[in-house]
Amino acid sequence: VAVRERRDQWTANYAREVRNSLANHLAKLNALPVTEIRAALCSPLLARVERAAPDMERKVRQRLRAILDYAVEEGVLELNPLPAVRRRHLERARLPAVLDRPGVGAILRAADAADVSRGVRRAHLVATFTAQRIGEIVPAAWAELDLEAGTWTIPRARMKRKDPERGDHVVPLPPRLLAQMREWKRADQGGEYAFPAPGGAGHVTREAVEKFYRRTLALAGRHSPHSWRTVLSTWARDAGKDGDAIEAQLDHSTGSRVQTAYDRAQRLDRRRELMAWHE
Repeated sequence: VAVRERRDQWTANYAREVRNSLANHLAKLNALPVTEIRAALCSPLLARVERAAPDMERKVRQRLRAILDYAVEEGVLELNPLPAVRRRHLERARLPAVLDRPGVGAILRAADAADVSRGVRRAHLVATFTAQRIGEIVPAAWAELDLEAGTWTIPRARMKRKDPERGDHVVPLPPRLLAQMREWKRADQGGEYAFPAPGGAGHVTREAVEKFYRRTLALAGRHSPHSWRTVLSTWARDAGKDGDAIEAQLDHSTGSRVQTAYDRAQRLDRRRELMAWHE
């Protein structure tokens, strides 16, 4: 972990998130020499995580594989004993989402009533009403948000798809969320991050938001912050909304790289309408 932290220039919050996830889910491997770690030992641990939180299982598996890959690079292991995630496995991990309107309403009411830090609460609301990925949300600085124009520009380097031809991802903010965000910024009195960590040091982590869903809201295996992307896509398509606008809002490709960047800019007004409808 320390090597990747230096090599990839992780933030302190992200490094802490990685260490905590390994400690929480893989502690039983700590006493073993790396040469004794086998897939058969890892599988029950990963299966337990998957039953509780499919999205977290994917990340824990990736982190464990990265550790074992490093052991291979250093000559300690011949091969990585843990298989890569299969495509079918990834598709299954993304499926859980509460899609019925009474169920979604119950989640929103429970979250509203919960005792949680302001950074986590804000990230939950932005995930709900913009359908962006939680890992792209939590590091957002106020400088990325134009609260006069009602847009949030996420740097391409932070997006899942990083090809520069796509340009930065401009997210239209729906009216009621925009009004809330203006209040948040006034309350922060010059703070750097839109989703501050408790105590004001840095921003909240994606793990903190995901844990809020798993534990506080008791949604493990049913709904995660990522599930709001499925909610938007499903509800909007069922309502006959513009499919290209939906894909652009989710930062999915709709043609060549150049076409995608161009179409995203051209569809901003339609995406504003989509987000106002979704809110």
